[in-house]
Amino acid sequence: MFKKQNGEKLYGGITAGTVIAKGVSIETGEISGAGNVLIEGEFKGNISIDGDLVIGSSGEMTGDIKARSVMFSGIYSGSVNVEGTIHFCEGSKVKAQVEATKIIMDEGAIFDGYITSAKIYQEEAKI
Repeated sequence: MFKKQNGEKLYGGITAGTVIAKGVSIETGEISGAGNVLIEGEFKGNISIDGDLVIGSSGEMTGDIKARSVMFSGIYSGSVNVEGTIHFCEGSKVKAQVEATKIIMDEGAIFDGYITSAKIYQEEAKI
């Protein structure tokens, strides 16, 4: 599942500088910054990063997300604002309000909520 690249963990092609490992639980937190984040443990709080976020297959998160892209393989509840792609992988369970420009939904992913396209709003603003 993980490979090492220059001493950092790699998941789904994304190198994670910050990892919340399986077995770790953070009850109230805020993560912000420019790097990529991988969650394999439990995290309750908000994330605002310029990089990519992966919620791995053993990861669980509740809170708001703002990131360049997000890949869900675990469990998530909250709202998501993504500049690029959001990917719901097989086995993920997501209950969310989502805003993204590109959405990938694998067979076997579970999603409850609604999705709006940021790109549509950008196009309407030009008119």
